[in-house]
Amino acid sequence: MRRLLMLLPAALSLVAKRVARRPLTRRHLNRLFLTAEEATAPQLTLDAADRRAEHVKTIIWRGAPPPNATLRVGVLDGGAADCAAALDGQGRLRLELPEGLATPATRPRLDVI
Repeated sequence: MRRLLMLLPAALSLVAKRVARRPLTRRHLNRLFLTAEEATAPQLTLDAADRRAEHVKTIIWRGAPPPNATLRVGVLDGGAADCAAALDGQGRLRLELPEGLATPATRPRLDVI
């Protein structure tokens, strides 16, 4: 107990003020990258065997899509946005893409490290 009391002042001096931030969730970690050609259409359907569709089904959704599902999508050197997503009867992933996603950005909004 005495040793704990001796260490207490030192421990208190090391406490730094933490800035509150939103918790890191799967929503902040996953983004589907599209080619500029794919992003020009208002709707994109990814085949069931497409690796991006497989990733969404197994990792992000962990099986069935949630109600009113949305996904984060982006184009390298282009825009980034959220889009509505759903599975069809054959397991294909349908994405409703927003306008202007393929428009080249003056500065890339997405950095790949």
